[in-house]
Amino acid sequence: MEFNPLSKDDIEIIVTEERNRPLSQAEERKWVKTHQNSSGVISFKRRTPPTNAASETVSEAARPCQNPYAGYFPTYYPTNLDPQPSFEIQIQALKQQLDDQVKENGALKAKLDDSSQQLEKAKADGEARFKVDLRKALESKEADHEAEDTRAREAMILREGIEKVLRAELEASKEQNETIRKQLEDTRQQLKKKDSEQERLQNEVYALREEIDRRNSSLMNGYRLRFKEKARQLKSERTASQQRDMAEYFSIIAHRGHLEDAIEPYEPRSEPSMRIATAVKGHLKALDAMAERRLGDKRSRSFSEIMGILGGDCVIKEEEDDDDSNMRRLRMSSMTRDQRRAHFPVLRKGEDSDSREFWRT
Repeated sequence: MEFNPLSKDDIEIIVTEERNRPLSQAEERKWVKTHQNSSGVISFKRRTPPTNAASETVSEAARPCQNPYAGYFPTYYPTNLDPQPSFEIQIQALKQQLDDQVKENGALKAKLDDSSQQLEKAKADGEARFKVDLRKALESKEADHEAEDTRAREAMILREGIEKVLRAELEASKEQNETIRKQLEDTRQQLKKKDSEQERLQNEVYALREEIDRRNSSLMNGYRLRFKEKARQLKSERTASQQRDMAEYFSIIAHRGHLEDAIEPYEPRSEPSMRIATAVKGHLKALDAMAERRLGDKRSRSFSEIMGILGGDCVIKEEEDDDDSNMRRLRMSSMTRDQRRAHFPVLRKGEDSDSREFWRT
């Protein structure tokens, strides 16, 4: 089947354009010369309806070269109004119509020949273009197939190369994993040995700690017993020393009280009595200083506590190294006037503490 690039609609459009094409000047003169002796009235009628409705709305001024009579065929009407025209007139009219029809058929045949030639030319051009396009498409398709085959071969070669590389890497990885597994096994064995050695050392450490704890406990018990013994010894020595100090203190207090009782009846009436009173008071002050040097703050104990120490009923508390830091202060409410006077001696004008040293001898 031959290739036809023009469809039926295209052919109809070409024929219509040829039919509507304006007549040339030679054709117009020929047509006027042929129809100038006709005795009838010419009326033009369109043979076929217009194919393009938009062309009817275009003005004649917009189409100056278009034949206004294109598409119309002449119809002759006799000038006389006789309902039965003569035979000659009818024959002439029919002859004229036949001639016009022949001319019109010739023009249509020429147009048809031109259209056929154009159609053949267009068909040949279409076939040539189709062949060229088909050849180009086939060549492009073959090139695409070749390129695709080349890409497929390259992809296959690349895939084979990648598979070889991956297979080699897999083998190397397997060997490396086997080596690592052996190393891990060796390390695990070494760790087990180290754990057993560490456990043995830890047991030895526990045993040594227990031995050290036992020795420390025995030493602490010995030190505790020795400390308690030393504390009891120091306590007994301190108690004996305090008892001696308290006995000496009471002897001083008794001597002081005797002197106070002896000086009370004296009145400052004469100079000898005043000298005696002054000497006795100086002797009392010397006794106070001696008691302070001998006993210190221990004189501040209450009378009941002192009697308990002398009798051995009172328990002496353990004292620190500094004996003056933990002694109790004197409770003023339990002291008599003589005790306060003994604990707080007052130096008179012209006297000093050196005069008390005389009474110590």
